[in-house]
Amino acid sequence: GKRGGRGRRRARGGGRQRRCAAGRLSASGSMSDSDEYSYEYSESGGEGGGGSGEESGSGEDDVQVQIENTFCDAEEEESKNPAKAVEMYDTVVRLERERDGDYDYSFKSLKQTVALTFQLGDYEGMTRRYEDMLGLVDKVTSNECTDGINFVLDTVATCSDVSMLGRMYEITLTALQSARSERLLFSINVRKAKLHLKAGEYSQLATLIRGLHRSCQLPDGTDDPSKSTNLMEMYALEIQLCEAQGNRARMKEIYPKVRLLISAIADPRIMGIVHESFGKMHMAEQRYTDAHNEFFDAFKNYQEAGRQASARTALRYLLLANMLAKMEVNPMDSREAKVYKDDKEIMAMEQLRMAYTRNDIARFEVILRDKSNHILDDPFIHTHLADLLATVRSVAVTKIVAPYTSVRLAFLARELSVTVPEVEQLCVKLILDGQLPGATIDQLDGCLQLGGARGGSSTYEALAKWTEKLEGVRVGLETRLA
Repeated sequence: GKRGGRGRRRARGGGRQRRCAAGRLSASGSMSDSDEYSYEYSESGGEGGGGSGEESGSGEDDVQVQIENTFCDAEEEESKNPAKAVEMYDTVVRLERERDGDYDYSFKSLKQTVALTFQLGDYEGMTRRYEDMLGLVDKVTSNECTDGINFVLDTVATCSDVSMLGRMYEITLTALQSARSERLLFSINVRKAKLHLKAGEYSQLATLIRGLHRSCQLPDGTDDPSKSTNLMEMYALEIQLCEAQGNRARMKEIYPKVRLLISAIADPRIMGIVHESFGKMHMAEQRYTDAHNEFFDAFKNYQEAGRQASARTALRYLLLANMLAKMEVNPMDSREAKVYKDDKEIMAMEQLRMAYTRNDIARFEVILRDKSNHILDDPFIHTHLADLLATVRSVAVTKIVAPYTSVRLAFLARELSVTVPEVEQLCVKLILDGQLPGATIDQLDGCLQLGGARGGSSTYEALAKWTEKLEGVRVGLETRLA
């Protein structure tokens, strides 16, 4: 008889059942139990217990048995000996090719060997087998084709070799020129576009985005509303390109188009990117309240998508916009944000906000400059550092000078830990913005003249009116008594 150890299918006899989990090797090298194959064998020979007595274990049936046994044995070797598993899967492919029949096991075997050779660092062998796998896409179902390609591309996406990834995408697109799935082609082009974005290849990215956009348009050149998901993915890429190139004018053109699509899109991964990018656009225009709202939406979308690192970044930007917008509401009080209350970098931003609300300039700058907090390591936050400091110092100046009619600039400079010229420039801005009405700067004496007790004039006016009324009452009483 054929090899017939426990659980292995035999050409004849054996009476055992083989459950072969033709699972998928993940990027980490582990198998998933997504597909199972079950074989039943009779005691007298053949499958299914029919007992016909015919000798079914010869010829073509024997080859099928060998293919199935080899495939299942290869599966068992994946975690123990990946190189041996590759050899066994290659044998499955060879046997099915020689038989020139069903290629179901070949497609599954090639899919597994692509993942295994990637894991082993054999990129040449990986690409060769991937080309062989793509040569069989017309011999499997559309779903098997899509799942297999996505599985491979998800697996290799962790690779840092940009050129290798680019080659994998090119191989895929070349093989699928006559693909049955327009969506599959679009998704692979999106993957390729993200690779260009990561590599800073903006010219190639712009060309690819134009092609993606054309695939989402009607014959008259307008956006096809039936392809809203594809349109949003395309616009998300273009928004990131505009952000990288500092093209705010184009972002403002895209903004209303994307707002129209938002209600139709449910994918939080795409929407997180869109909201974060528009938040940054509003920040550049100093529309801090609008930026605050966009960052909050981005934060919630990233959380929903399970992208914790992106959610953490969006929350930091939310706290930054919250301070710049001079908002009293604390974002950390929201149910979603409380999950990150013990995160070190989020705690640093929250402490920064608390120092800001308490007008504690010294504490604010200590937290900001503490390298262990990594606040200024973020290029986006660093870009808005000057605006943030100006906002904090502006609030501090208005509170410090409130009780006085005249304050020396040198005193303000010491309180804010800045130079006299810097505090003078800050006071000029506050006067021009109307936050110090009626104030002037006496450069000869180095003083800020406020013209009256800040915050007390209204009190004095009220007292004067009250006195006038009392005087009227007194005169009236005297008249009556007379």
